[in-house]
Amino acid sequence: YTLDNAAHQNLAEGQVEQETFTVTVTDDQGATATQDVTITITGTNDAPEIHASSGAYTVYEESLESGSHPDASTRTVSGTFLVSDVDSPDLQVFVTGASNGNVVVSQDATSGVWTWTYTLTSNIDNDATGDNVEPGQDSFMLIVADGDKSSSTVIEIAVIDDVPMVNVTSPGYVQYGENEHDRDLEDARDAQRQHRDEDDGKVSDARGKVHEQEGTRDAHDAQGAKRIGAAEKSLNDAEKKYGSDSDQAHKAQAALEKARDDQDKQHAKDEDAVKSANDGLTDALHTQHQHEVDGEKRVQEAVDGFQFNSFTGTLASLGADALGAQVSWDKPANIRLGDDTSLSYSLSPDGTVLSAFVEGQAGSATLAFELTAHADGSYLFTQYQTLDAKVDLRFGFTATDGDLDSVHVSAGDANSLQLATQNTIIGNHGGEGDDNECGSGDNDFIKIGAGNHLLEGKEGADVFKWGLGDHDGSKPSVDHIKDFDVRSKGDTLDLRDLLHGNLDSDHLQFGKVGDKLALLVSEGGHLDAKGDGADVKIVLDNRNGADVQSAKVTLAHDLDSSFHGHSISDHDLLMKLVDTGHLKADI
Repeated sequence: YTLDNAAHQNLAEGQVEQETFTVTVTDDQGATATQDVTITITGTNDAPEIHASSGAYTVYEESLESGSHPDASTRTVSGTFLVSDVDSPDLQVFVTGASNGNVVVSQDATSGVWTWTYTLTSNIDNDATGDNVEPGQDSFMLIVADGDKSSSTVIEIAVIDDVPMVNVTSPGYVQYGENEHDRDLEDARDAQRQHRDEDDGKVSDARGKVHEQEGTRDAHDAQGAKRIGAAEKSLNDAEKKYGSDSDQAHKAQAALEKARDDQDKQHAKDEDAVKSANDGLTDALHTQHQHEVDGEKRVQEAVDGFQFNSFTGTLASLGADALGAQVSWDKPANIRLGDDTSLSYSLSPDGTVLSAFVEGQAGSATLAFELTAHADGSYLFTQYQTLDAKVDLRFGFTATDGDLDSVHVSAGDANSLQLATQNTIIGNHGGEGDDNECGSGDNDFIKIGAGNHLLEGKEGADVFKWGLGDHDGSKPSVDHIKDFDVRSKGDTLDLRDLLHGNLDSDHLQFGKVGDKLALLVSEGGHLDAKGDGADVKIVLDNRNGADVQSAKVTLAHDLDSSFHGHSISDHDLLMKLVDTGHLKADI
């Protein structure tokens, strides 16, 4: 007897079924005998079965939110599986494992097919040796159970490593040409000397006024005392000659009282004048002290401003394995700046700080700039000295992530860090009269001094900077820019030293000079509704129109091609300039 197992798989644990068959025995004479045989079949619990579809399942570390290319679609993968149990329809499905991801399972109510979905949630140590031979792996187990027995299958997920990617940005410039720091310090000291001269004169005038009022008071007191003395003598004479109750004595007494009253009134008036003069002296001394404090502060800021040019950029995206990463510089070759000077480099022991020095023939060396690489793939450029000449600055580096995967870029590679240069041109400094400043055709940094100017940046992205000492206080400076262009050149107006963070209509407005659009600037916030009270008028010679509004609309469209309005407020246009980086105001 052989059990037909398939016919009885439905038997649960302990359930019994019987099969009966008849055995017939026949002898050689043809006689027969029969006997029924009964087989009892007792059910046992069969383990459930699970069958997962086969396939290669892959996710990518770079798709993580912390990865180099976040993308939810490539950090998730799915597959299907079936579960069954011949003797129990009541099954439960579990998931275990998945060290670096989440797994959810669901069943289609119609087809009965189960689906698992794995989502990568964290990076793994794909390859600690750094050779990146194989992808990392995560896995999880699908388990089906019927309450007594269970079965399982393991799903393996390949996790492709997120390796460093070169991502070089350089949002700033290396300055060459004139030394802005020295001129800023000189500007601050000139402004300080100007305030001192003005304040000394005002204090001297106020002291003179006090002395004058005190002298007037003393003179009036002397004159009053003389009049009182004469009145007292007249009273004595009248009393002796006519008697104390005589008309003559009474008139003399009234004259004495009037003299004394006149004296008191004049003295009070003179004391008020002296007090007013002293108040004026106090105000002048206070203003002198405040100007001295502010002047010293500006001088100190200019001294501290020796570190005057700084910006940050990126070198590489470290992606999901940024923890434990490091970025280091290659040491460049020295560069000849001129007949007597050269640019040499030194590298910190860990390779993260690259220092450049200007060396002279006598062996002197001064720090010109530093490049500091950070573990997150960014860098900081800080310039301490304007270079004597325009040079080609290219830098190589190595970025290594926490898995020891690395990418190296040589200085000669197209994707190396290339720092653009900016020519520094400092205009007429503190003198009278007009001044013409013309750019070099490079990215120019044009520092405007005192007086009126005709400015032309020419080609390149030019920065026009107004600083201390650009106006003498008696009349506004009028500076014309021939070719201010935000759309094709990317020019910038730097008004930080004049505005001190203020962008309200008291400090900055649009107006017209002739038929040209102009920016009207008041350092002290004295602009009125008509635009009067400006310290500096910046005339954009290539911005004209039938009226101020049309010229503003044209500028707004150059800043934002999606702008199609017919009017724009001063505030909105100024904010467009600020937001696009074409107006520096430190708001």
